[in-house]
Amino acid sequence: MLLTELTSSARQYLLNCGYTKTTVYHNYVWHWNSFLKTLNSNVEYDIDLLADYITQQYGKNLLLMTPEGMSHREYIRYVAFRALDSFSKTGTIPGTSMSGSLIRQSLSPGSNVALHCFLKHLDELEYKAKPKKYNNNTVHSFLYRCPIETMNSEQILNYLLSLGSKAKSTAKSEQNVIKRFLFFIWQNGLTTQDFSQLIISIKKRRNTEIPSVYVPEEIILLINYLKSYGKSCLRNYAIAVLIAVYGYRACDIVKLRLSNIDWDNIRIRIIQDKTSVALDHKLTDFCGNVLADYLLNERPSTASNLVFVKTNGEALSSTAISSMIFYGFIHSGININGRKHGSHSLRHSLASNMLVQGNNLLDISHILGHTSIESTMIYTKVDIPHLRMCELEVPVYEK
Repeated sequence: MLLTELTSSARQYLLNCGYTKTTVYHNYVWHWNSFLKTLNSNVEYDIDLLADYITQQYGKNLLLMTPEGMSHREYIRYVAFRALDSFSKTGTIPGTSMSGSLIRQSLSPGSNVALHCFLKHLDELEYKAKPKKYNNNTVHSFLYRCPIETMNSEQILNYLLSLGSKAKSTAKSEQNVIKRFLFFIWQNGLTTQDFSQLIISIKKRRNTEIPSVYVPEEIILLINYLKSYGKSCLRNYAIAVLIAVYGYRACDIVKLRLSNIDWDNIRIRIIQDKTSVALDHKLTDFCGNVLADYLLNERPSTASNLVFVKTNGEALSSTAISSMIFYGFIHSGININGRKHGSHSLRHSLASNMLVQGNNLLDISHILGHTSIESTMIYTKVDIPHLRMCELEVPVYEK
């Protein structure tokens, strides 16, 4: 099969499996296109051609390596190229079927009732769509393994032990959701025993985590990379600029409307999705020019009032924006060095860099739209220059 036909068919296969266009492009097609550019479009696919390309491009044949010994970047490339080779041989890509995912499995009648009541309770607490979906998925997976009709302490403890294979923060988050759910079903008479006591609550001091931040030179490297990469480069560039300059969250970017931009008065105004707090910023010349370039030269003709849309005119998702920034960091040459690199890291970086430049916490809090200055104080942990001013000499004690 011709290489262009192979990559096109493999892409459609992934879409048919339920993968989003964003995931398919960033995780697979981007790497395949890089391979395609080094060859004639009429070349027949051959594993030796692929192996030669990988070896020349990355200095070693990733296809012969084991995933355990790879870096994160190498593993992403490994998955993409193994998928292409597998599709050329079998017409399928192992591990891509979503029919077996837990969220698609049916629950027992009693578990269904319990989950429905819990979600209704979250609605009464005015949970927003994203946290509600997370709670739904977490509880659904739990109830699939621990049906309410046969639920017992041993079942629950075994399930909690299985969370140990996940990242520490993920396991802790899911554990908290399960604890709340177990207390809810006991409180509402759906179980006769309070199983929530099996999960020990460990109180954590607030704001003890250190945010991942990047210096201005790294941010410039990222946004310049996004400006020159992909068919939606002007859109992605504008999104990254707005997050870097104003600290917007991804959920605010996807809901930004044309009416939020006041060109006459040179202002950009939004209502934050997370806090419902209004933000009113001056539209700088730089940001205005970047936005205008996208709106005039790349944004598709659509009836939508949203500023940022897909190439087909449909709305973007917060996940798509986070993924775009995530892969921008990976491919731009920035040394991530264990730091988080999603869209929120740009917000953290803005606050940290403003603090280093001498801005006070109240100003930073106002820019970011925090409802409490305590939320802003977390950024003082990465203000190394000012922390050094507080250093104390180590006392010398006489023996």
